[in-house]
Amino acid sequence: MASGKKKLKELIDNLSKNSTDMNEAETRFHIIDKIINSCLGWPKEITHVEIAQERKYTDYELGEPRIAIWEAKREGKTFELPANPDRKLLVDLPSILLLGNNVKNSIMQVQDYCSNRGVQIAVVTNGHQFIAFLATRFDGKPPLECKAIVIESLNQFYEEFSTLWQLLSYDGIREKTIIRLLSTGKMGLPIKLSAKLIQYPEIRFQNDIQSTLKQVSELLIQDLSESDSIEEEFMKQCYCESGALSKYALVSKNILNARYSALFDEKKPHPKTKPINPKRNKTAFTPDVMAEAISRRPIVLIGDVGVGKTSFVKHLKYTTAYKEFKNAIYIYIDLGSKASLSDNLKNYILNVFSAPSTDKAHII
Repeated sequence: MASGKKKLKELIDNLSKNSTDMNEAETRFHIIDKIINSCLGWPKEITHVEIAQERKYTDYELGEPRIAIWEAKREGKTFELPANPDRKLLVDLPSILLLGNNVKNSIMQVQDYCSNRGVQIAVVTNGHQFIAFLATRFDGKPPLECKAIVIESLNQFYEEFSTLWQLLSYDGIREKTIIRLLSTGKMGLPIKLSAKLIQYPEIRFQNDIQSTLKQVSELLIQDLSESDSIEEEFMKQCYCESGALSKYALVSKNILNARYSALFDEKKPHPKTKPINPKRNKTAFTPDVMAEAISRRPIVLIGDVGVGKTSFVKHLKYTTAYKEFKNAIYIYIDLGSKASLSDNLKNYILNVFSAPSTDKAHII
């Protein structure tokens, strides 16, 4: 923005020193090209000139895909504009159209180009005066009965440059600031939808489509993660270790280490005692202390349906505590997707125990 304003100042100074009546081509070359590319930051590679469609040629089409069309007139072709002593940027288009054929024809011409080519933003300029408006609208209002942004001189362009950068520059148009201003009268971002809720936050129950999509996604993810051929790789690549889960995984790994070192390997040292409060004024239990405190007790993982208990255990088995599980004897019984299909739960569990073991020291 700062660089563009500096370039505009240089352009104004140069024109004041070499004041001539330029034709349309000279106006485009000496003034409008510099305003579009140097002052408003439009890259030259997406600035196209003399684009034909149905034997009609636009002077400038900006963007890929095109998002603005500029119509250039010769420098000496002054636009007659409504009296505006306060030099307000927003002016009624109907008032401009009432003043004469010169400006009216230019506005009608660029509006026709935009409507035929699917472009919203139109700008008419003679190098010194600028009229920008929405030539195609989606709010049910006639384009030529709304407001337009009007700049009466390059000096006003310089004074209002910060605002015009937000409206007409490459970055500003990509953020659709001019569309918001000419549609709502405000340049800022629209308020959040939550601001319109009387009681926020509040529970919003899912509709039938949302519930169905959730169930389908859960079925697909569940089938994917439980495929024997890719289960291990899936847990390694797709499991997200958030802060709380990472801490639980570390505690569980230390529990397994302490438990099996005490039960099976006499050569390994038994768990060492550590202070509960290693630092002053800190009362939290460390993971090591927690692991040693419950290393000989059952571990119960409690959580609501779908919060990730099974995924946590599988990730612990395949990644976080892989070595500990490798040297452990454990039995994994799926009471969710598999046991629920069995008529007799007791027989199902007995069949799991009696199933032939794999090369690993556990039963799946």
